[in-house]
Amino acid sequence: MCTNKLSLPLNHSNYKDLIEDNCYYVDKTSLLKACFMEDSSSALLIARPSGFGKSLTLSMFKAFLSLNYADPGNISCQQRLFKNTQILKKSKFCEQFMGNFPVIFLSLKSIRADSFDAAYTPLHEEIRMSPDCKYPSRVKTRILQSPNRLGCSPLKSVRALEYS
Repeated sequence: MCTNKLSLPLNHSNYKDLIEDNCYYVDKTSLLKACFMEDSSSALLIARPSGFGKSLTLSMFKAFLSLNYADPGNISCQQRLFKNTQILKKSKFCEQFMGNFPVIFLSLKSIRADSFDAAYTPLHEEIRMSPDCKYPSRVKTRILQSPNRLGCSPLKSVRALEYS
């Protein structure tokens, strides 16, 4: 854990923890706008070796985009976490994206398998145990049973991930 004085973020892969622990952070928040406004791709592939900050970057995306289920529309947490970052200078982008989406963040770091069938049970367990999959059912019903604002269809089941 980091101290009150800025420290190096050794073994941190969670943006919120890194900021709350008062650690150094190289501001990569401009990636948010680049990914969601400037890139017309339908998928994002981040292919880098272990230790290059993929999980930290994705947890930063989650911290920025995540809907506050207890108080939808309240973005005070995001404003605190992203204070003094480049992305807050993009007010139109922040208004459109900050705190407006349900986000399910899954880390697949612990899943080791040679085939989809072997990975299916650990993947299912990862999804079942994810705190992001436990938001209130009224929000779940409203959001997951209709296409979201980005035009994505809801995921019907984990089996939908299988390929022929």
